[in-house]
Amino acid sequence: NDNGYGDCEYLLRARGTTADGEENQQYYPNSNAMLLTVFQTQIIELACLVVICIYLLVRFADDGFVPRLFFFPGQKRWRHTLQIWVLVSLLAGNLSGGTKFNPLLRMLILGTFLRSFQRELWTFLKMIPQMILVLSILAVIVVFYAWFGVVIF
Repeated sequence: NDNGYGDCEYLLRARGTTADGEENQQYYPNSNAMLLTVFQTQIIELACLVVICIYLLVRFADDGFVPRLFFFPGQKRWRHTLQIWVLVSLLAGNLSGGTKFNPLLRMLILGTFLRSFQRELWTFLKMIPQMILVLSILAVIVVFYAWFGVVIF
């Protein structure tokens, strides 16, 4: 599109019959307002990434610019490595225009900063081996009934 809004303009102007039968209604009500162009959103994302990069640089400075302290063995090493990897991926995607994976990477960078999320994730991951038998039996039942439903109908 020439106007800079990309596919958003088409989606936000879409109209049709809603689920309750009302005709000529907006699928995504937005008062016909296009707020930001694709270029503007990329600039905002770059600004946020610069803030995160500066924060990590300050953390690195807090460790005296010593890599073995910043990447201290254990959870801190993995967290900082993942943060840097995700930041580089987001910057590369944003600068090259390939923003397909950016929403997933944004959630990942958020997860690397939220300690409570990390605790919950590790608890969940530790629980999976204990539940593998139950989950495998459930998977077999679901696959069987799916196959049975296909055969019958």
